[in-house]
Amino acid sequence: MTIPSAEGFLPAASCLPCTAEEERATVDALTREADANVKDGDLRYLISQSWWTNWQSYVGLLSYGENDTDIPLQPASRPGEIDNRKLVLEETSSGSEDTELQRTLREGEDYTLVPQDVWRKLYDWYKGGPEISRKVICEDPASRRYIVDVYPLHLTLIDERDNSARTIKLSRKAKVSELYRLVCSLLSVEQSKVHIWDHYQKLKNKKLTNRNETLEEAQLLMDQEILLEVSADDIWSSDHCTRSTSNELALLPQEPTTSSSFSIAGGPNFSNGYSSGIGSSLSQDNSLNPLVRDTEDGYSNFSNGTKDDIHGLTGLHNLGNTCFMNSAIQSLVHTPPLVEYFLKEYTQEINTENPLGLQGELAVAFAELLRKLWTAGRTSVPPRAFKSKLSRFAPQFSGYNQHDSQELLAFLLDGLHEDLNRVKKKPYIEAKDADDRPDEEFAEECWNYHKARNDSIIVDKFQGNTSPP
Repeated sequence: MTIPSAEGFLPAASCLPCTAEEERATVDALTREADANVKDGDLRYLISQSWWTNWQSYVGLLSYGENDTDIPLQPASRPGEIDNRKLVLEETSSGSEDTELQRTLREGEDYTLVPQDVWRKLYDWYKGGPEISRKVICEDPASRRYIVDVYPLHLTLIDERDNSARTIKLSRKAKVSELYRLVCSLLSVEQSKVHIWDHYQKLKNKKLTNRNETLEEAQLLMDQEILLEVSADDIWSSDHCTRSTSNELALLPQEPTTSSSFSIAGGPNFSNGYSSGIGSSLSQDNSLNPLVRDTEDGYSNFSNGTKDDIHGLTGLHNLGNTCFMNSAIQSLVHTPPLVEYFLKEYTQEINTENPLGLQGELAVAFAELLRKLWTAGRTSVPPRAFKSKLSRFAPQFSGYNQHDSQELLAFLLDGLHEDLNRVKKKPYIEAKDADDRPDEEFAEECWNYHKARNDSIIVDKFQGNTSPP
């Protein structure tokens, strides 16, 4: 009989898994340690939410059926291998940070984030995969505010010399200087001989000259093109191009950045989404002055106040396959109560402290787009800045693919409601059973509970209580 060598066996720790209680204690300790010592450049790993929920149930963090007397409580079985296959488009052998994710993933619904040591321990116990990691980025060392770059920015780099194209990936928080270094390294060119242009919709909209700003501040969008211009004997091709006023070095509005955050195990704040912060003043000019120059998205639009001086006839450019978004927006911006509200002092009701909201930023972006659409003398508006903001809050709407219009409309209405919620501190209200009371009485009670926590223009105009006849 041949006795296999020791090399043929897995380590003893893998052959003898811990008890559920030991796994729970180990993961909790590792998570607390990682959160207490988090730093820029650390890794967080994505795990399928369904697998994670099963594991939580197994170790006693979740109990199915505890609120249902008809379902007896049963101990959960130990989950199988970690299965992240539904999270990825395709596996890669170049490293877990390069794994391409499905674009519609949502944290808490499709995946959860765990520290590197937790992933290693779970993998040691359960195996499986594929391994998916993303970097932690420190936004504010003073407040220990961090984000996890779940969806790095994908940019299509066009080399003007031969029109060749390649895809590059960088964090939205990366500096423009990092973009220059990466591009010049890939193409073996000197930085002094290079200009990089925002080439959105194949137009030289803006030369990226401020190398200290982030790609997010430069308004670069997921999947858009950037153009590499290389000088020949200090001669630039752009110096000899006559560009129309409609795309001549238009500067996009820039705002300081912050992030919506979440907390893991009582540790520091993390975020996997991106948003632009509200400045010290939320006031803005919402007048319908027909003499307006608007350079959003690289387009200059002038109105002299004499042609078609009628408001509300402006269309929206289709950014790829974004008709699903445009139809929802047009429906809302032509709802009279919303038009009146957003063209007046809506800023007085912005709620920047609501943890369920987006710090007022979605409301501001929507109001600015509505103002443009109600400015007379314009034929169409490219909603690029609004879409950029929307995609940062809801990564499932990134890119230029088709999505469900109703899903976007529901997200937009909910986001506007929370950004404009007049209830600054939501009270805790314990729901009561109907207890055979009349439907009208129970319905009125539920509506009053809802109104105690939710009060906004969206509730005023889109929600209500319809008692049965």
